Amino acid sequence: MNINQLRTLVALSECKSFSLAAEKLFLTQPAVSFQINSL
Repeated sequence: MNINQLRTLVALSECKSFSLAAEKLFLTQPAVSFQINSL
């Protein structure tokens, strides 16, 4: 697990939505999904 995956996981738990977490992190939704799947 790297720091970006951890930040993504935290944002996802706060937002409870992949698309909202992606917006918060200035990423695309597929990038967020990929990082979570990499865990």
